[in-house]
Amino acid sequence: MKSLGNVRCFFLSAATLLLSHCTQVSTTEQLSLLSFLLNSSPNRSTSSETVITVTPERGIQITSSSLTVIFADTKTLSLRLASQPSQNVTIHVGFDTSKLTVNSSGTSPFDLIFTTSNFDTLQTINLDALTNANDSSSLTLSTQSSDSVYNNLTASIPVTIQQASASIVTSASTVSLEGGGTGSFGVRLNLQPTANVGLLLSFTNSKLALDASTSSPLALTFTSGNYSSQQTVNLRSLSNVTENTNISFIASSTDGRYSGLTKSVTASISNQTRSLVFTPSPATLSLNAGETGSFTVALSSVPTSDVTVNFTYTQSEIYIKKSSDSNFDTDGSYSLTFTSGNNTAQTVQVKAVSNFAVSSGTISLGTTVPASPNGDSSFNGLTASVSYSVSLNVPIVLSGDIQNGTQNSSSQTANYSLGTTVDPSTSFVICNFQTNSSDTVNATTCQLNGAGTQVIVTKGAAAANNVTTNYYVMNFSSGISVQRGATTLTSGTGSANLTQAVDSAKSFIISYARTSTTGNTSDNVKQVQVSFTNSTTLGFSCNGCTNTTVEWQVVQWHTSSVQSGIANLSHGTSTVTANLGSAVDLTKSFLIFNNSYTPNGGVGYEQNYYTAGSFSSTSQISFQRGGTGGDLAIQYFVVSIPSGLVVKSNSFAMTTSDVGICDTIPSGGVSNYLKSMMIASNRIGAINQATNVDSASLTYEFQSAGCSSAGGTHLRIKRDNVGTDSGTPHDVHGTYFLLEFN
Repeated sequence: MKSLGNVRCFFLSAATLLLSHCTQVSTTEQLSLLSFLLNSSPNRSTSSETVITVTPERGIQITSSSLTVIFADTKTLSLRLASQPSQNVTIHVGFDTSKLTVNSSGTSPFDLIFTTSNFDTLQTINLDALTNANDSSSLTLSTQSSDSVYNNLTASIPVTIQQASASIVTSASTVSLEGGGTGSFGVRLNLQPTANVGLLLSFTNSKLALDASTSSPLALTFTSGNYSSQQTVNLRSLSNVTENTNISFIASSTDGRYSGLTKSVTASISNQTRSLVFTPSPATLSLNAGETGSFTVALSSVPTSDVTVNFTYTQSEIYIKKSSDSNFDTDGSYSLTFTSGNNTAQTVQVKAVSNFAVSSGTISLGTTVPASPNGDSSFNGLTASVSYSVSLNVPIVLSGDIQNGTQNSSSQTANYSLGTTVDPSTSFVICNFQTNSSDTVNATTCQLNGAGTQVIVTKGAAAANNVTTNYYVMNFSSGISVQRGATTLTSGTGSANLTQAVDSAKSFIISYARTSTTGNTSDNVKQVQVSFTNSTTLGFSCNGCTNTTVEWQVVQWHTSSVQSGIANLSHGTSTVTANLGSAVDLTKSFLIFNNSYTPNGGVGYEQNYYTAGSFSSTSQISFQRGGTGGDLAIQYFVVSIPSGLVVKSNSFAMTTSDVGICDTIPSGGVSNYLKSMMIASNRIGAINQATNVDSASLTYEFQSAGCSSAGGTHLRIKRDNVGTDSGTPHDVHGTYFLLEFN
């Protein structure tokens, strides 16, 4: 090839061009120069581009050396420099403004500016014809630059304008959809119609929905005013199968150019593998009884509709909730929702509430989406599972201090707020009551409220008499499961169902009764025996009860060993013993009981049903009352705890003149009274009176020496009076068990 030295010229393919300051160049030389630039320039173009050459090292690259523009159909042309200029280069694009627009502009020339940094980036111009007629025109290119190599160059690109036929124009011939996914394309007309044009879009409605509808065909209308404005058609795949399906158009109009025109767009659907994603994976939880664990669940990709994840679980073993929920779901089914466009992981909390060990439990998950055509079908019907196990071999752990208090109230119901909220499912309350009246309506119950924020104390009726309540609330972080409820008896027996089965060899019952029956001679209606009928049912027995309510708590102490039974104190006897199946460690065991009472003369005599219970030995318990009238059926629970606490017990006596005593706790007392509570029982002297409740009901408080302030060495035991309201004082004897937690 012959060297051109400083020759400057434009070269468009092999066409003859207007040359400025250019010597004659043979066609062979032109082709050789084009080849050289394409293969050796630092920023060479692809072989489909045409080159306007400047020197063997420099050039302007364009995507076409001639253009055909069809009316109402935009044509594009792209340009760039072949190598880096030393200064900015402006290419002026001139055109006939009566025939063409460039980038929607009717002002000629239209300028493109290339800099030293964007010189090799293609810049595109859009050409549109102004009239719908066959014609010809041209684009003139001229350069302006302080770089002398690129300055003052001119060339012409021929443009052929073709008349357009009426047609339906779509923004895409194929729309790719994921299974269950969405997409869209635009539709317009290319020429202004003389009358409205209706388009019917037919499709297979088992595979697609158009504009959220499965009614085929979909109708669109174009007018002379909106024909060129693109109308968007939204698609949703209703299947998750790899396949192509067509959307067929047909036009109807009194404008003959459009009547009967057809068009089609292909929806290309690709199968998608969707799943639920867990962290940890696989999702497996190993829980202790009462413990809460968690996992996260997410969707494998972003859904195009809401996706609901439904959980099915065994509510006797676990409860479940989302971390942002206030309360656990307890009915065996739960759901959470991922909204359209969101697959962010959500945290699910699982609480072990089983009172039996669970070696292998399963939470089943399944997904649902809104009904067709609005649901993302690729996420419908997904299934997964989360496995869990529950261990009961967990020592008790007291959470914080035991909350206690002594309150007075004459109201029928008093609510005593706790300083710290407790978990009702792992907490229980022990109460002692002192009253100044023997009317049976002053029999009082206590219970934790459902929120774990209050102790609720209730009398049988709105009597004006004062009741002093001494309460102890224990909250555990592990080792304890508690169920509670209230059961009203309208006859001598009743029952209550537990929400969870319990192991009676590890469980005991705390109960308090109240009645709306008035007077002081029907004390039997406030004495209720509460027992386990089976693992899911409580049984109640009461002589003469017609309107008695029992507030009960069932406590399963998972590491405990509970021996239970019924001891009967028959009419005419004051003492009964019960032998235990196995000996117990008295430093780790306590006795709690309830009883029913059937009078046999001496109705209302407290001496006949107030009973004290204690250990006679490591293998025997005994119960003693002050009187001998009537029959008592005593349901007892001997609870032995291998670790986590120390039990100290003691017997006490109040003489006929003692309203209160300051009893010394054995073995140096308790080291921390805020980690201690007591379970107590007492009997009264054999005085045949029906007005002794005020002198037999007691409260217990931890005190220091002298009982002048709170402490752990002594126990203050108090009653309202010594029996002076009846004229005959009586003594009181009892036993208490102090439980000090480690």
